[in-house]
Amino acid sequence: MFGFLRFSCLFRDRRRGAIVRAGREIPLTPKVATPVILREMIPTHLVRTVFAALVGAALVSGCSEKATHPGGRGPTPGVAVSPRSPFAWAGDTLESAGTGSAPRSIATEPQRSMAGKLKAKRAAIASLRQRVAQLPVTPDQTLGTVMNSNIGIRRSVEAALDKAQIVWEQEVSPGVFEVRVRTPLNPVADILEQNFVTPENAPAAPAPRTEGEPAPIT
Repeated sequence: MFGFLRFSCLFRDRRRGAIVRAGREIPLTPKVATPVILREMIPTHLVRTVFAALVGAALVSGCSEKATHPGGRGPTPGVAVSPRSPFAWAGDTLESAGTGSAPRSIATEPQRSMAGKLKAKRAAIASLRQRVAQLPVTPDQTLGTVMNSNIGIRRSVEAALDKAQIVWEQEVSPGVFEVRVRTPLNPVADILEQNFVTPENAPAAPAPRTEGEPAPIT
């Protein structure tokens, strides 16, 4: 009610370029008119609320930035930081090739080529597993020995090798295909470290195999 009466007593006379309030004229000059209008039309509590909200937002933004980038600095863009692996071969890549024949029962294309290339890829990955198994883990144990003593590591390594990239494939003779695959060794090294296997801390070699057990990886 009082607010309505306050604004009802304030109006602008455009013809005279002045604000008339309760019969008293206030000239529209930059130094006098603008503060009077702001004081009369914007409640004080609203100004305080908006100011507090802006200050709070600035403080929250500053705290968030410090939490994300301690010390006021962020990571250098474009620079990848990777921990050094305890295995000397971790940064290498391995390639292996395999051949496979298309089944005689498939004579139409592209099914014949796809079947032949798939068999060749399986042979290439099998050869890749044999090479990976020879990688040294400790002075007296290879990766194949570790895989034979830990079925979890064995399955993880085999799954990583199944993702090997095909770098070359060709039909070398009628119905016979050759495929070459390549894989980085970083994932293999990561699997060992995730299982707390290092050159200084490797599982004990497995006990001698009894009759009927699957042959170990060599």
